[in-house]
Amino acid sequence: MVKEKKTEKKEKKRHLRHSLRVIGFILLSIFLYFWCVGILRTFIEYIHSDDTLIGFPKPFFYFICALTSGSFIIAVFLKHFSKHYLYCHELTHAFFGLITGSKISKLKVKEESASVNVSHPNLVVILAPYIISMHVLFVLWLYGCVVIAFPHCNEIVHNFFSILVGLAASFHFVFTLKSLLQEQTDIERSGFFISYLLIVALNLAGTMTIFTCIDTISFGYFIKTSISYTFDTISKLWVCLFQ
Repeated sequence: MVKEKKTEKKEKKRHLRHSLRVIGFILLSIFLYFWCVGILRTFIEYIHSDDTLIGFPKPFFYFICALTSGSFIIAVFLKHFSKHYLYCHELTHAFFGLITGSKISKLKVKEESASVNVSHPNLVVILAPYIISMHVLFVLWLYGCVVIAFPHCNEIVHNFFSILVGLAASFHFVFTLKSLLQEQTDIERSGFFISYLLIVALNLAGTMTIFTCIDTISFGYFIKTSISYTFDTISKLWVCLFQ
C-alpha cells in the first residue's frame, strides 16, 4: 500500500513536470514567433529613420550591399567553400561545448561530412553553428580593436568594416540556409519546431546586434523597441480574435 502511494506520487510529479515543460514550450514558441515580428518591425523603423543614402543609413547600406553580393558569389562557388564551412561548423560546436563544460574529442572533417564528439551536448551547443558566425565575431572583434586603438578613425574605416561584416554574414547566411534545407541530426535531436523558431529569432536578433555595432542604433533601443513591438503585436492579435 505504501509502495503504491509512493509510485502514485512519483507518477503525479512526472505528469506535472511534463505538463510544465509543455506549457513552457508553448509559451516560449509563442514569444519567439512574435519576437521575430517585433524585430522585423524594429528593422523597418530603423530603415526609415535615416534617409542619408537612398533611404538607408550609410554603414547599413554598405552592409546590405556586401551581404547580397557576397551571398551571390558564395552560392555560385558553393563547393569551393564547403569544406571550410564544415570545419567552422564543427569548431563552433566544439567551442560552445568547451564553454558549457563539455569534453571535446574526435573532430573529423571529410569532403561532404563532418563530426565532433561533445560529452554533454545541450541546446546551445547543438544550435550554435546555425545562430552564431565565428567569422562575424572575429570581424567585429577586429573592428572593436581598431576603434579602441584609433577612436577618431574616419568614416571610410567604419564603412570598410561594414563591408567586411556583410561578407562574413553572407557566408553564414548561405551555408546556414543550405544546411537547414538538408536533413540535420542536430535539428532532429532538438526538435524541429523550437529549433527553427530559435534559429530564425536569434539570427534576426544577431543581425540587429551587428547594426548596433556598425551604425547609430543602440543595443538598448533595439531590445526595448523589439520587445515593445512584440507585445504590441500580441495585444493587437488578441483584440482581433476575441473582441
